[in-house]
Amino acid sequence: MRNAPRREEVNTQLRRLSGRDLQLWSIGFLVMVVLALAVVSSILPGISSSSHRWEIRYVPQIALGLIALVLLLNFYLIGKNRELNSVRRQLIHELAVNETLERYSLIDPETDLFTRSYLPHLLSAESKRSNRSGSFLAFVVLDVLWTHSSRTPSPELVRTTADLFKTTFRGTDTILRLDTCRFLVSMSETTKEQAQIALNRLQQKVDDWNLETPETEMLLHYAVGSCAPGEDAWATLRRTESESQQLLNADLATAN
Repeated sequence: MRNAPRREEVNTQLRRLSGRDLQLWSIGFLVMVVLALAVVSSILPGISSSSHRWEIRYVPQIALGLIALVLLLNFYLIGKNRELNSVRRQLIHELAVNETLERYSLIDPETDLFTRSYLPHLLSAESKRSNRSGSFLAFVVLDVLWTHSSRTPSPELVRTTADLFKTTFRGTDTILRLDTCRFLVSMSETTKEQAQIALNRLQQKVDDWNLETPETEMLLHYAVGSCAPGEDAWATLRRTESESQQLLNADLATAN
């Protein structure tokens, strides 16, 4: 994904800032320890001497000096901490903006389905799962047409279609909107025959919808493909998409 390198760079910078936080407070702790040792080393000789003579007149100067050093140290630490926090907030804001932009580039706003941009990640993840579990991976490419509608379907029709898909396929299946009227369903741990059962359910729901809305008819054209563990998922998907396109073209030619 295009934003992935920048996201990793921002995460690296955030980790470095955490390290600088630790370094900063370690320096502060070390300085405090050194000051404490300095005070102890200056007092103990006078207290432990046989004459018990202690130059009391130097105590205020030493105390003021130590207080001044502690205050300067605290001002330095607070200033550096604010600087680090400011940089951290900027990086976190940039990370949030990038993730939001990336999310909306992967989600179709009309249907709330994934777009084609999500396809490389999906195929990579599903291929690994298929190889790991030793199960089949099925693809369903659906072309949808609506009669008595304009060349470009209304957002309401598209959302209705997407809702039918969402209520038909399993929660573990992934649905993408590849184009205006083309959709893809990726079905993990599913054979071609099992995918056909789900498509039969979908066709029944479409038939019911067509009965309820006689002014507009929804027509499905689809192709199903599946690949065994170790097979090329991209090649299977391309074949399935090509088959779906051929079926659609044949039906359109017959209708004309």
